[in-house]
Amino acid sequence: MHESCLGIEPRDVHPAGNLGRKTQAAGGSSDVSILHGVPGLTVDVYANGNKRLSDFKPGTLTDPVKLAAGTYDLAAFPAGRGPSGTPAIQAKGVIVPAGATLSGQFLRGLAD
Repeated sequence: MHESCLGIEPRDVHPAGNLGRKTQAAGGSSDVSILHGVPGLTVDVYANGNKRLSDFKPGTLTDPVKLAAGTYDLAAFPAGRGPSGTPAIQAKGVIVPAGATLSGQFLRGLAD
C-alpha cells in the first residue's frame, strides 16, 4: 500500500501548500483535478466509499470535477477489484474547502 501518496494542492496558492491541512470553509464546492503518477497501476478511485473514477490509468489528468466542501477519505484500489481489502493508495482526512481550484496527484511512495 502507498501511504499518504495523495497530495492535493491549491492551484491559486503557492504550489508547495498542503491543502489537506487547511481549515475548510462552510458549504459550497471546489473544482478538483487529479493526476495519476504511479506507473503500472490502473485504479478505481473512491471518495468516502463512493466510486469517483474508474480505470484511472497512469499518466492521466482528469478534467476538473466539482466536489462539495468537506473532509474526504480517499482510496484507490486496483481497477475492477472493488473497494474491499487494502487500498493500493489512500489518504484520510483530506479537506476540500469551498470555492477553490485544486489539483491532486497519486505518486509512488518511499516504501516502493
